[in-house]
Amino acid sequence: MTPRTRSLDSILSLVAILLLFSTGCRQVERIEERRDLPLRAWNRDLYNSEGVQVYATTSRAAREVAQKAEDAAKLFQRKTGEEPRQILFVAVSNADPIDEELLDAGIQGLSRISGKPIPTLQESMKKEAQRKGTKGIEDNDKVVQAMLSMIPGILESPTPRPPMLWKDAVVIPTATRVNAAVDEILLFLMEKEDMSTLQRILLTPVVAIAKRYVSKILNSVQDAIILGVHAQGREGWSQERVEQLIKETLEESGFEQLGADITNRTKEIRQSNPENTADEDINPE
Repeated sequence: MTPRTRSLDSILSLVAILLLFSTGCRQVERIEERRDLPLRAWNRDLYNSEGVQVYATTSRAAREVAQKAEDAAKLFQRKTGEEPRQILFVAVSNADPIDEELLDAGIQGLSRISGKPIPTLQESMKKEAQRKGTKGIEDNDKVVQAMLSMIPGILESPTPRPPMLWKDAVVIPTATRVNAAVDEILLFLMEKEDMSTLQRILLTPVVAIAKRYVSKILNSVQDAIILGVHAQGREGWSQERVEQLIKETLEESGFEQLGADITNRTKEIRQSNPENTADEDINPE
């Protein structure tokens, strides 16, 4: 083997290693032979990733959700000192077609975990949107669809299923689905405010901050739902204890800090914008 050939082999090996790390080294395989679960459900194939079973349209989506599932299981064990149960997951990526059943699973999951009726939750979400100045958002089908697609959901696991597998399956949107949904909502809000191109450009830093924290919050929501499924129906666990676990998980998302960061950044932009300064000089308070 010539030095040039050895050098080429070394480069190819390095590229292979980099690709392995960039795509995630977690093992994932599509199940080819039926065992205890159907090979397909919800128009998705069944994947196994190091013991976590996921219905997904791609191995990449299955890997991402399986990692989230494992992290949440470890979090549950760390918070409670109890063993997590075996849960089935359904991955929803941005490339997947819209599925009404999976969209509805979000609000149904919140209802099941919180113990509150679906109409109560829907009314609460509507009032919260109006309180935050987004009145009319509930009448925009695309935005409502985007909002629901970000929420992790709960469905009944298909039958037959293994005896150790919990009866509820958890629906988890991937990062690509969440990002697309956030973009759809932000576009609606900007159009609602009739923002000019310049205003949208000036708001770019605020949007970046918001998207970062929204991602963090939704990550905590996913953790909370998964932890709730691990806890619900467990011996010695009352509904109040389940709700407290969910509340603690959500509080770790830093939601209050989100508001402070956005407010501060908005003030900085207003102060640095000559148009706003001129307006303030003309119309002093």
